[in-house]
Amino acid sequence: MDSKDKEIKRLRLRVAIKLMLSMALIVLFIVLFNSFSPLFQKKETKEEALTIDTSLMKVGEITKVRWEAKEVAVLKLEPSKFFVYYNHGDSGNCPLFFMKDRFKDVCTGKLFDLKGYQIDNLEHGYRLQTPPYTLKNNKVILGHAQK
Repeated sequence: MDSKDKEIKRLRLRVAIKLMLSMALIVLFIVLFNSFSPLFQKKETKEEALTIDTSLMKVGEITKVRWEAKEVAVLKLEPSKFFVYYNHGDSGNCPLFFMKDRFKDVCTGKLFDLKGYQIDNLEHGYRLQTPPYTLKNNKVILGHAQK
């Protein structure tokens, strides 16, 4: 092989490497752009209603269900009075432990009353979150807020 053939092979190799690098950068850019695109799009999710029959529950009993990828708990306070809440405190991930007349966040140790307010800090404390729900004929219907 003479030097001219070697030069042509090197040139072809350089062009091939540059093309592969360009394609890799384009693919990387597309992947990055697609990963950020959900942040800019508004997704309309329609919540599906979930009905919980509370007719057999006793006062002080808690029923837990999974709704909209979160655990929701229903505590029966009186024959026709309930406290419906997401079963996590201000830590966000740890479940609540029910103790007679209060809830305790297992991770932080914070206490909440039966209305969901933080006991030690009523004015500025965290309040337990509640999903939209309706009470109807001994049933709690999650997903439809009471008007």
